[in-house]
Amino acid sequence: MTGTAACLEPTIIWCLPRSCSTAFERAFIQRSHDTITFHEPTGDAAYFSKERQIYRFKEKECRSDPHRYERGLKEVMEDLVQGKGKDIGGKKYIFIKDMAQYIFPASTLQALHPGSRVYHPTSPEYQPPVKPSEPVVKTPLPDFSKPLAADFGTSVKSNPTALPTALLRQFKHTFLIRTPNKSVLSYYKCAQEGAGGFEYFDGAEAGYKELALLHAWISNPQSDFHVDADAAASNKEDGQEHVSRKKRGVGTDGVPISQPMPPPLIEASTLLAEPNHVLEQYCNAIGIPFYKGMLSWESSKKKEATDADVKAQVDANRRTVYKENGNANVEVNGSSNASLADFAKWGTYHRVAEESTGFRKESTPANGAGDNVGATEKEPLLPKEVQETIEANKSAYDYLLSNQTIHLHATA
Repeated sequence: MTGTAACLEPTIIWCLPRSCSTAFERAFIQRSHDTITFHEPTGDAAYFSKERQIYRFKEKECRSDPHRYERGLKEVMEDLVQGKGKDIGGKKYIFIKDMAQYIFPASTLQALHPGSRVYHPTSPEYQPPVKPSEPVVKTPLPDFSKPLAADFGTSVKSNPTALPTALLRQFKHTFLIRTPNKSVLSYYKCAQEGAGGFEYFDGAEAGYKELALLHAWISNPQSDFHVDADAAASNKEDGQEHVSRKKRGVGTDGVPISQPMPPPLIEASTLLAEPNHVLEQYCNAIGIPFYKGMLSWESSKKKEATDADVKAQVDANRRTVYKENGNANVEVNGSSNASLADFAKWGTYHRVAEESTGFRKESTPANGAGDNVGATEKEPLLPKEVQETIEANKSAYDYLLSNQTIHLHATA
């Protein structure tokens, strides 16, 4: 690492699979003059480390990459604070795109998804040798099968993740969502095509419930993300409701990391309808200048990959880039400089974002309630497991949508 990370305040956008998040990340990759980006860094720990809490891949495959296997979730996040593994000379910002479910403990994931294959090892060959670390405080889980209570947003007071609160305070937290009617179906199609080496679809990976819990905790000014329990008790006599966030979160140089409140939250359809407006508002919210060069980029056309190609990628440690124009493959480490090469670890999963040149406009923003999950003239009836996954995540999505902070331009 060159330069110093002392002045860099890392921002994370927590998202869902198939939520237009990689296109959003590409916008920040365009800021190579002042920003370093990381692509789903906690995914390696969640899927492949010896402390992993997602059991989609066999132990033998996870061990095939020793570096990835030995790095736990906490180590990955600590490295992100410092921008470790990057040339940060002259850079001002760190931007990270990641999935909320990757930072939740195995016990919570299993409780949220009791029938899931990915969160319950189906045989010893999928079982990691090390039991993942569990948080001291267990957060009571809501019933996501029905609409969430009106006070859900203020009910999550204890850290629901597997990471220390002090570590999470060193990041700015933002959110990106998409209606499950679109993201779940897209995720299902990727699994059916074998993208990322996936051999089956598991609706538990949709990520809405974990994202809702994380958002509720971060956005609640009375949660222990903002309030230190001991300090709150000692200040009670003074009538102080909570300790100021600016007195709590200490970053890499002893400098407080100010959390934007409420946490910026974008709905993907709004992003696609007005990318210029949304990106400008988002940049303002996290305290960085908007740059018009974020709105477009060059396509990186890949060769057509078959399911066999994807499987071959997985067998080769999922760390090689597809051959392009006859050039030799390039190896990629999970912590290398974010670029299109970083997407290769998930095979063809990000192909659309890789081959795009900008945000693909959608004419009708999602409203969360009016989308039809049944048959239409253009779309056949959805598979039962897709419909069930959509319904199972509706309450979490509706909660998140109600907390959207960046909206379309007001119209007369």
